[in-house]
Amino acid sequence: MAQVAYELERFAPSPARKPAVRVVRKPREEQKPKGQIAKMVRTLLAALVVVVLVFGVLATQTSLNELQRGITSANKELTEQEALYAHLNFELENMTSMKNVEERAAELGLEKVSGGQVNYFRAEAGNTIEVKENPFTSLFKNLADAINSLFGGDAA
Repeated sequence: MAQVAYELERFAPSPARKPAVRVVRKPREEQKPKGQIAKMVRTLLAALVVVVLVFGVLATQTSLNELQRGITSANKELTEQEALYAHLNFELENMTSMKNVEERAAELGLEKVSGGQVNYFRAEAGNTIEVKENPFTSLFKNLADAINSLFGGDAA
């Protein structure tokens, strides 16, 4: 077999093929690109939104606690009023029980109605009942009529 010679020079670095590298420095004012500023603004806005949400949750929880405290107070008052109602209702039932009414009537000298205490009468359709007036009432009525007639008013 024949030996093939390799061209090793082909793989060696040649000075003509070196790429030219240039280093360019920007002034310090232009070092922050616009993308970084926009990123900072977005970060600040996100932080602001988080702070607003936290304060909103805290305010909501505070108002919920105040409302819960009011409900608890109202329930306590309701329980007290229901207990007072039950107590007063019990006392009322004791005061108006038939036994107590009979005892109080006996103390006052009252008796049950008997048949001899009831008077019945019949009135015909054309009959009238006259009630005697109190003399003081008729006196005041006559005086009022006289005053009305003096001033020209109609008598009542």
